[in-house]
Amino acid sequence: MSFTITSALALLMTLGQIFLEDGRFQKFDPRYDEAKVVELLRKSCRMVLESEDISVLNPDQLVTDNKSAILFQAEQLEKKIDGKCLLEKLKFIKLNGKDIEPPACNREAMREEIAKDQPTVAKEFETSLELFEGFGMQDALALYDYICSPNPVDVAPEGVRLSEVLEIYNKAFEEAEAADVNKLSEPTLSQSSMVFTLDNKLMGEVYTKENRRTWVPLSQIPEVVKQAFISAEDKNFYTHRGVELRGVLRGFIKYIQDGNIVGGSTLTQ
Repeated sequence: MSFTITSALALLMTLGQIFLEDGRFQKFDPRYDEAKVVELLRKSCRMVLESEDISVLNPDQLVTDNKSAILFQAEQLEKKIDGKCLLEKLKFIKLNGKDIEPPACNREAMREEIAKDQPTVAKEFETSLELFEGFGMQDALALYDYICSPNPVDVAPEGVRLSEVLEIYNKAFEEAEAADVNKLSEPTLSQSSMVFTLDNKLMGEVYTKENRRTWVPLSQIPEVVKQAFISAEDKNFYTHRGVELRGVLRGFIKYIQDGNIVGGSTLTQ
């Protein structure tokens, strides 16, 4: 499994614990917690698919349609190969007579040759999946069947290694636990340099174009400025849990579409 798909599944676990478990995070043991992790991933994926922004796309029907189209395309491909094999056999008999057994048809070579010129199903989706190294349409459908389907299969698809997902998730969990939240209150942005006289009167400021700013305590910021800032930057600040599902999904879709990383649309993110 590619690193980015592994990371996506680790993110899915995190979102599930935020929105389904009220932010009760826990560390998982890859030796004993596989069933628990699979259940969390399945619940989390259904949560995402049933969210307002995703459900309008009817993702379950899209998957069904793609499966049908891929199956039909595969059947047509095999019929073309049958025709080419028969044509080669007839040419061989015409040149060498019926007494000599024609060589076996190289179906794999023909399959590759025909596939080069045959347009693939859901080309736009396949192009998006190219961002995930070594992960294609068949992999996406298999992962959907295992994790996201309303009736998931019991056997994990080849290449899905939950141990790798947990390695990324547990590392992030440990880093979050060890983080010193008190340091979040310390200003880290560059500021103006204030120049004072000997009797402590402000004489001037020294700054560059990019750093004309002065840190002030929250208590000194007028309430109307706080509300205006929240209204413009994060209108749901007082109702979400620090992470907004819609913003995360929008950022993830943007990354899949063109590889650009955008914010999650909350002040805390």
